[in-house]
This record gives sequence, structure tokens and C-alpha cells, in this order.
Amino acid sequence: MNDRAVREIAQRLSLRAPQREALTTLGKLTNALDLPAAVADRRAFTAIKTGYRDAQRAACTAVAPSLTSFDRAFPSATFALATGVGKTRLMGAQIAYLHRVHGVQHFFVVAPNLTIYDKLRRDFTPNTPKYVFAGLPEYAAQPPQLITGDDWDTGRGVRGASGDLFQQGIHVNLFNIAKFDSNDGARMRRMHEAIGTSYFEYLAGLPDLVLLMDESHRYRAAAAATALNDLNPLLGIELTATPQVQRGSRAEPFSNVAYRYGLANAIADGFVKKPAVAGRSNSPVDISDEAALDRIKLEDALVLHEQVKAELIAYADREDVRRVKPFVLVIARDTTHAEGLQAMMSSPDFHSGLYNGRVITVHSNRSGAEKDEVIQRLLRVEDPDEPTEIVIHVEMLKEGWDVTNLYTVVPLRAANSRTLVEQSIGRGLRLPYGKLTGVAAVDRLTIVAHDRFQEIVDEAERGDSPFKIDRIDLSAGNAAAPLVALSVAPTIEAMLEALVRTEAPETSDSSTPPATAVESQSWTTVAEPAPRPTPLFATAEEARVAKVVYEALDEFRNLPSSTRLADTTQQAAIAAKVKETLSQGQLELESTASSSVNVEQVVSRVISAVVGTVIDIPRILLQPKGETIITYDDVPLPNGGMRFVVPDQEIVVRELQSREQFRIAAGLPATESRLENYIVRALIDEPDIDYDVHGDLLYKRAEEAVEHIRAYEAHDVKLQGLVAFHAKRIATQIAEHLRAHRHEQPAGYEPIVAHGWSKPEGRSRTVARDEPIAGYREPVTNKARIRQMRFGGMARCLFPEVQFESDGERRFAVLLEDSADAATRWFRPGKADIRIYWKADRQYQPDFIVETSAHRLIVEIKDPEEIDDKDVRAKAQAAVEWCRHANGHAAVHGGKPWRYLLIPDEAVLYTATIEGLMARFAVD
Repeated sequence: MNDRAVREIAQRLSLRAPQREALTTLGKLTNALDLPAAVADRRAFTAIKTGYRDAQRAACTAVAPSLTSFDRAFPSATFALATGVGKTRLMGAQIAYLHRVHGVQHFFVVAPNLTIYDKLRRDFTPNTPKYVFAGLPEYAAQPPQLITGDDWDTGRGVRGASGDLFQQGIHVNLFNIAKFDSNDGARMRRMHEAIGTSYFEYLAGLPDLVLLMDESHRYRAAAAATALNDLNPLLGIELTATPQVQRGSRAEPFSNVAYRYGLANAIADGFVKKPAVAGRSNSPVDISDEAALDRIKLEDALVLHEQVKAELIAYADREDVRRVKPFVLVIARDTTHAEGLQAMMSSPDFHSGLYNGRVITVHSNRSGAEKDEVIQRLLRVEDPDEPTEIVIHVEMLKEGWDVTNLYTVVPLRAANSRTLVEQSIGRGLRLPYGKLTGVAAVDRLTIVAHDRFQEIVDEAERGDSPFKIDRIDLSAGNAAAPLVALSVAPTIEAMLEALVRTEAPETSDSSTPPATAVESQSWTTVAEPAPRPTPLFATAEEARVAKVVYEALDEFRNLPSSTRLADTTQQAAIAAKVKETLSQGQLELESTASSSVNVEQVVSRVISAVVGTVIDIPRILLQPKGETIITYDDVPLPNGGMRFVVPDQEIVVRELQSREQFRIAAGLPATESRLENYIVRALIDEPDIDYDVHGDLLYKRAEEAVEHIRAYEAHDVKLQGLVAFHAKRIATQIAEHLRAHRHEQPAGYEPIVAHGWSKPEGRSRTVARDEPIAGYREPVTNKARIRQMRFGGMARCLFPEVQFESDGERRFAVLLEDSADAATRWFRPGKADIRIYWKADRQYQPDFIVETSAHRLIVEIKDPEEIDDKDVRAKAQAAVEWCRHANGHAAVHGGKPWRYLLIPDEAVLYTATIEGLMARFAVD
């Protein structure tokens, strides 16, 4: 195996750990099969194709014990990766490895249906979002040539034909398996004048043809298996999430699984959504009444759906990422049942008609224009602007329909519990943001199964279950309060927009739905905002111009402070920009109204309001001046933890789930002259440990590990067996030890102030649908609920309402509001307001930003027991460093100095003062 090639390809393609392990396994298999090096004689491929299969199988079993048979007439290995982990990306990495290390140029990719065929065709096309070779420099100038089932007969896939320019490059042939047993299959086997033989025979005669089979469990039937055998490939690579074939009620596992990474692993490692089952432990309807049971399942599913929708809106706005529109998948019993469900959910008496026009039904009975419309809507279901929120299907949406925004599944047909769960979740596991967000609802896929609730839970808790499943009990009294998204704009924006919305309600946009749309369009999703403040302008025309002025201020953030906006020259420049915007028709005003608005006067009033309600926070970017230096403390390995045993006779191992059986041999051949090499070779595979820089230290730790083992096993042969057999486990322990003593030291950063000030960003979160706005001075009796509460009534806060994480934060807000310093103002910042990074990719979001007549403060309120926590201190240090750079900017431009306060909760008393807390708890 070429370790360097695996490492470089994995880094370039950003492979996940299981994809990298699968690629490593492929490298071991190609070594076992004696595939020649890229520069070797090409006749070596023919020798492998005609080689002795039993010997080849035995060599592969030695490096992949679960591969006990090829299952085909040619060497073939299955890589079983759970749905959502990235089989197609792995496919691209495998092709790149075989080409780079072994010089393979010809690949044949098989798809089981048109859906997957179309998806693979996109993914193998350069400059597409999921291009499988993106990041590999060798394919930038000369990408692999793609030959598909639609253009193979042009002869462009044959080397030397039609002036082919890809003599040294890769040919990827992509075909739907149906091409092999249809008229096209017969055409592929007929003589082709341009090449002097049939295209099929041309492919079968290639010495280095590698066959890649996507969803390979679909090619085990006789016709497909025979067609693939006839291709006579050098090597077969099978990819599937379910390495078994269903024969009636019996599942036959594959015998050629070389690498397995199952659903349980993917869930545990956070690569897919976490499955959950929802139901009512005390169902209010008779489960034999199918119609009534269907309705209550669907009604409950849409309550969950609206909560997910609210959480997704809040998360997207809070993290400044694209919005995701969730949808519900309903699995119907038959086409008649599906049509009835659509009629019911589109009716005015189902959730007040909210879903009329938002439901589509996918089944085989549709045809013509109706079918085309449904397919188009289905293909665009991930588009936030596409209206579909419910998809009903009847055995139509299986492998290949890869969406990331499926969050709720309602199975309404009979199936055993395990099949019900596995088939239900298969299409909804993928994460819309590619990673877990930490928000439970955004990271969860829910199956609504009232009648099977306990049965599914029991099945998931069995010892041989492929995953564990969370429970959501929707019984009366147990369900959580319905959640809605709440968007809170800064007070200044509400002052500018209040009159506009009062006199001329507009259609809601994608970011901040107007209050008038709450009940009519999305009553279950968006909360009613806080009461609007008094408008800043007397007429609607002035208010509309004021909104344009406020938006234009973004172009003046490069000023060192917001007070500079009031300079005569700046006001003139802003007025000119506003007039230009109005003249370009970006704001439609009646001609008489336009002439009545004094733009300069509106600009002056808006600037006066902004300067009085903005805390100037510079945008500081730390530009690295060199590479980060990584060091490790030279701390010896601790005693213990290095006790291993190696089998001294043959052991038979049988996997209970797959029924696969393999044997571990007694003896292990000596392949390294030095025992430490086994361990260091495994340490090199650790992606965050650089052998080239720290090689001496790695060998030092490896030598210590060998000595720990030698202390209880002095026999040289057995010692060699122990180290060789457990090298990976030993390396893992050493890597964890190294990471515990690791230090990252940036070579240095140069602060750059991108903006001198900026407007505060709006806030989005979720609250209970009927959550009232509480006065911030009112004591909170149930402090466990404080994070869900809404607080309002503040006079000095930049926002009309806020959310607190603790009662100490609420008390601090009271202290700020009661400050004797009339210049005091404050707000709770979001991630967009202040950029402080306490780790390379971790942003710190403090509790408060405060301005007084003399200072600007970053404030954190903490439980006293958390004050000395390592992460809390690291964040504090990052904030102090940020203040240092901000003070440099303030010193040049006459701004107020910044300080960081880390205040224990118990010190926030109504008798305290800001000055007193600053004197006691400022961190320098």
C-alpha cells in the first residue's frame, strides 16, 4: 500500500475517517493482488486477470479477514458504508488511487437505476457542486473523460479513435445496469465500424478495466451478475450500505465485505442525523381504525414538522448560513391510499388549510404533464423557495434520491419493525449542513409511528440492533410546548420600519416575516414580535426614504467610528448615495411624494438616531504572518495500559449480525527489522501528527511502549507477535498521550481593522408559541425555564427584547438599566457582532457588550465554579487579546478603551456598580 498516496488523496478530497480507512483497505487489497506499479509493464494486468482465483482470494482474506469469497467470477471486494457517509466521494478517491499508484486508466461505473445514473453523471462532471475529483491537482488541466450510456456509440470512449486526446488520462464509463439487458445492451454487443469490434468487447478486452458498482446489492440477480462477469474486469469494487441480498424472508450477507462502516458507527460519529421515533404511549384512537390513526399520525407529524421548521429558521439566521426548508415524507399503502391522503391534507379542515398546494404524491400511475410537474417539484424539494412540504410516495423513492432536508417520516404501511425503521430512515439521514449543529431538532430525523411506537423502541434496544433510537412521546401532557421562530430586530430598525408596516403591510420576505403574515401564512412557525416602538418619522414617505438611508450606511462602515457619520462631508456623501438609489428606481415613490421628502433632513435624523443607539465594535481580523508551530511536551508514557495478548492458536470469529465467519491465524510473519517500526507506521496514519517534524519523538514513545510490553513478555517471538498484532491499538494510545501534551503556537498575527463600526445584527431563536414577554425586573421563580423566556421593557438596551442564559445575566441587565451613568447602553451580541476566536475554528460569544461614558466593556457572567475552567480561561484570554488590538485602534482614532470583565454570578447584586465590578473583575 502506498501510504503517501492515501494520505495526499485523503487530504485533497477532505475524506472522512471511514472513507480514508476504506481507501487504505483498497490499497492493501491491490498489494495482495500484486497490481503493478504505475510505471510497470501493462502485461502484468493480464497476468492478474488470468490468475488463480483461490490464491488471490486467500491473499485478500489475509488483509481483509471478512472477505472470504469474491462472490463473482473476478476479484471483487465490497466497501459497506452507511448512507450519508459518502460512497460517491470514496469512489472518486478509489479511482484516483488506482490511477496514481497502479496506472489504471479504464473504469466502468454501474448505476442501478436512472435516478442514481443521473446523480453519478453530475458528480463525475467537472465544475459541479459535488464533483468527485475536486481538489486533486492532477485532474485540473486534464479531467477524466466521462463516457455515458447516452454517448458511448460515438466512439469517444475508445483510445485512438476520433483523434482521442486522452491517451494517458482516465476514461470513466458510466452506465445504467438496464443497458445490459435491454435493446441498448444488444447494441453494445454489436459490431461498431469505428472500432472494428463491439463496444462491449472492447471494454472486456481492456487489461486494466476496473468495475465500480454503486448500490451493489442490486447486481446480484442472475442477469446483472452474468453481464458484469462478461465484462471480465481486472477488479471489482462494490459500494453499498446494505451488503446483503433479500431472498424472500431470508437475508443472505455478502461474503466479500472488505470494509464495513455501519449506521451505528455513522450515528455515533456524527456523520448523519440521529433517528428518533415519535408516538403516543396512550393513543386516543383505536389502532384498528386505519383512517383515524392515519389522521392523528399526520397531524402530530406536522406539529413536529413546524417545530423543526422554526428551529431551522432560527439556526440559519443565528449562524448566518443558508436557510433549509424541511419536508415530511409519507409512505402510503397504495396509489388509492396516497391520493386520499393528499386530498385530506390539502383540505381546509386539515391544519386550517395551511398545506393546500404544498403536498405532492409520487407513484407509478401518474403520467403526462401531471407526472412532469410532480417530478420537477420533487427534484427541487431542497430549494427553500419551492413550496412542497409534504411528499407522499408508494414504493418509488429508494436508493439514489439523496436529499438533506427530510426531517419527518410517517410510514402508513405494514412492515416488521426493523424493516420499517431501516427503510424509513434511509432517505433522511443526510445532514443539510454536512455536520451536526448541536441543535437537537436540526440534528434529528423523526419517524412517527404511534401504533408501532413501543415495538420499534424495543427493537432498537435489542443487543443486535444496528443503532439506538431516541423516543418522543406525544401523549397528552408529555409533549413539549410547540416552538416557533422568533426574529428580533434592533430597536432602531423597528423605529424606522414601524410606520411603513403600520400603513402599508408588505408581503413577507425570506428573512423577517411581517407581523401581518404570522396568522395568515405561517402561524405555526413565526412568533409575534415585541410591541413596536414609536415611529421616528411622521409620514410613510419619509419612513421609506429613512429605510434606504439606513441600508446605505453599510457602505460607510470603514469609518473609524459611527460618530464620523455626522461629519458634513459624510452626510453629503450618504445623501448623494440615497438619491442615486432613489433615482434608479429601487424605491418606488409617487412623484408628488418624492418632491415632498427632504433627503438631507432624513439623512441627518437617521444618523443622529444611529449614533445614539450603536456601540462601535471594530471588526478585527488577525492575519497570520507565518505557519502555526506544533510542539509536544516530552512526557514519558504512563505505566499500565499496554497489556495485550496475541492468539497462539487459530481462533474462529463469527459476526452475529452479518453471520460472517473468519479465522485469525496463530503466527504473524516478521516484516519489520525493528519492533518500533510497526507502531510508528501506524502513527503515521494519524492525520494530525506530522512524522517528518516529530519522527524522533514518535520513535521515543514507541520504544517506551515496546519496553512496557517487554516487561511481561520477554520471549522475542511472542513479543514480535504482540507488537505487530496490536500496533494500531498501541499507536492510538500513544497518539492520545501526545495530544494531551500538545501545544499550538502561531508564528504571529498582524491585526487588521476591516470596519470601525457596524450596525447590530438581528436575533433569531425559538420560543414556546404562546410565550409572553416578561418584565426584566421581575424575579424568575422557575430558573430552569429562563432560557426559554422573553424579557422586555429595557430602556438602554439596543434591542426591544432579550433572552438570558441565567438569572445572574438578568440581574446584570437590571444593574445596567439602573446605572447612574446616563451614557450607559448595552446589548447581548450575536456571532456577527463581534469576532473573537479562542481556537482556530471556535468563536467566542460573550454575554454582554456595554458602553459607558468612559469605557466599552466585554462582559461574561459565570457560575463561580466555572470561573477557572480551562475553556473559560482560554476564551477570556482571547477576549483580552481582542481588547488589546481594539485599544490600539481606539488610541489612533480617539475612541474609548476596551476592557474584559469575567464576573462570578454571585457578585451581581443590585447594590453593585459597573465601576466597582470593573475594579474587581477586569481581566488584563
